[in-house]
Amino acid sequence: MKKIICILFVAAGFVHTNAQEQANVVLELFTSQGCSSCPRADQLLKKIAESDQSDRIITLAYHVDYWDRLGWKDPFSKQEHTEYQYKYGKKFRGNSIYTPQLVINGDQHIVGSDVAALHASLNKINTIPLPLEIKLTNVQKETEKISVDYKVKHGVQTLVSFALVLKENLTSVKRGENRNRVLTNTHIVLDKKVISIGNHYSGTISFDTYPKYDFEDLEIVAYTQNNKLSVTGATKLALF
Repeated sequence: MKKIICILFVAAGFVHTNAQEQANVVLELFTSQGCSSCPRADQLLKKIAESDQSDRIITLAYHVDYWDRLGWKDPFSKQEHTEYQYKYGKKFRGNSIYTPQLVINGDQHIVGSDVAALHASLNKINTIPLPLEIKLTNVQKETEKISVDYKVKHGVQTLVSFALVLKENLTSVKRGENRNRVLTNTHIVLDKKVISIGNHYSGTISFDTYPKYDFEDLEIVAYTQNNKLSVTGATKLALF
């Protein structure tokens, strides 16, 4: 076996949301419930999200699927998340992808549980504003979908990702490397839409609903990337 380091819902109509937050940093953790080294990284992501820096940092957990064959299928894993991680692997010229991998603003990566390396990176970039501003407004719920309007200001031709995120979930793992453990995962990407905005800096994006989760447990994240995957703008919107 190859070596792998073990990394919205209310009545139909308009939904009131809290203040939107523009972020300086996007942390993307590639993780899996089947990886014995991932819980430490998951906990670190949770601590950062709950720290006094949280208003300037967006945390996202992408659960990959290549651990699923080893005894435990992560309920949040997606092949699309693995494919996205491979794009970073190509960018960083690595021989393989791994978990827990933490990608910082699309420009650097560290082992997701490395506290010192993460804080060193945050100290360098946390006060540097990202050039693009993103606005999310007019969240709507219909029977089978949630939609949100978006607008990107001061844009250039780029990609914009929209993620429907579950803030926290507990899972009792029955098999695999984390068997008999109850794992806490946070900021889990449930669904993601990626579009090329080109010269179209506004529009509407939709997600399928997840009726098993309460509305207040979810948030919407939007972030832009250039053709080298560097993050150029980001915002998050908690829903209630």
